[in-house]
Amino acid sequence: MRTTSFGAELRRLRLASGLSLTELADRVHYSKGYLSKVERDDKPPSVALARRCETALDASDALTPLVPAPSPARAGRRSADPFGYPAGPTVAADTGGVPTSDHDDPHHRVHAAESDWVIRLRADGSGHFLAPGRLGSEFLDDPGMLGWSSPVAHAAAPADLSALFAGIRKLARAANPSVVLPIALAHLHTVRATASTAADRDRRHLVLLASRVAEMVGWMTQEAGDDRAALWWTDHAVDLALSTGDRELSAYALVRRGLMALYRGNAAQTIQLAQRAYHSSGMSPRIRWLAAQREAQGQALAGDRSSCLRALDRAFAVADQVSVDAAPCEQALGPSTSINLTDLVAGWCMYDLGALDEATKLLDREVARIPDTSPRARARFAVRRALAHAAAGNVEHSCAIIDDVLADVMRVSSATIRTDLHAFARTINRWHAREPVSAIQHRLVVALRGPSYG
Repeated sequence: MRTTSFGAELRRLRLASGLSLTELADRVHYSKGYLSKVERDDKPPSVALARRCETALDASDALTPLVPAPSPARAGRRSADPFGYPAGPTVAADTGGVPTSDHDDPHHRVHAAESDWVIRLRADGSGHFLAPGRLGSEFLDDPGMLGWSSPVAHAAAPADLSALFAGIRKLARAANPSVVLPIALAHLHTVRATASTAADRDRRHLVLLASRVAEMVGWMTQEAGDDRAALWWTDHAVDLALSTGDRELSAYALVRRGLMALYRGNAAQTIQLAQRAYHSSGMSPRIRWLAAQREAQGQALAGDRSSCLRALDRAFAVADQVSVDAAPCEQALGPSTSINLTDLVAGWCMYDLGALDEATKLLDREVARIPDTSPRARARFAVRRALAHAAAGNVEHSCAIIDDVLADVMRVSSATIRTDLHAFARTINRWHAREPVSAIQHRLVVALRGPSYG
């Protein structure tokens, strides 16, 4: 049974540290009036405030356990940004926190400016294009308009299909999911169909390649904001990989699901999935590297600094073993090694732990090193960098960072990046009357709104 309220304990720790309310407010970047209401238990504290106060008062884990649980009404409500737009996709409540999905539609629809185009892709690899009929709403189901037969043996060299996939992955690092997904789906269909008629020496390679393409489709689907479909595609990718005897993708799928849990705010599930991936037998250094980083993010979300730092140490220890010369199918799992991902993740974690000075220093240094060829990664970590600076009270600088990166944010159109962008908007709204905030408001609203997929 709780004997001490959050407000009473915060006041006790503040007085024991010899700080006035004004001094504590300066350190955690909240107003004196707000902190006074929290100490009187007139305002409910957030986990973010608790962690910042713990850092300022050198009182690890003294306040976070005292944060009251949200009421059922608050817990079930999606938070909105201060300008009135929803925070992103929701997950069905009866799935235990894990999104589910239905099977994919056998028809792949591509929208053109003048009319709808429909391309029918059959399981045997054949297909045809259906042109609009004279009445506009009907289609001439005539394979003669444009049709193709199922692939024959030696229809395409596996190396050529792998090279094409490398190009699609490069596009995925820089483009909107609506651009990437139609290309990736068509390529996946071609690879699977070609594998069905390939010689034994090529079939395993092609099915393994198909699994990596399917995994990328799942990633892009998550970036488009549909976790249910992303999980379906990830499961499909795992099935393809297992049919070749490859278990690497099964472990990576746990890392991917951990990311979904992280963005839902489920620290316990993030940690559990990441640990399962890390301890899977026979995994490559790349999988253990990615899993350790995901666990660190989960531990930071849970407010466990010691466990977070231990997970980061494991990630740093294995990082040198992650070869940039790995097999192409192994390279296809996870981010490019051209960015210093572990230090970027460390900065990410420091923000969640409330260690804002550490977060801003790490992210300032590492975001500047992300190459121009990775605008999706640059947007992701630059928004987190701006969020850390805003939380630290560096309002003008945080707005300047966002102003510089909004073009990338709009270009890659990522639902996961918009999660942090919503948090940034809520944070700077405390200074809504200041010129840098009002100057960026319109562009921020447009970026927060995001596209509609359907």
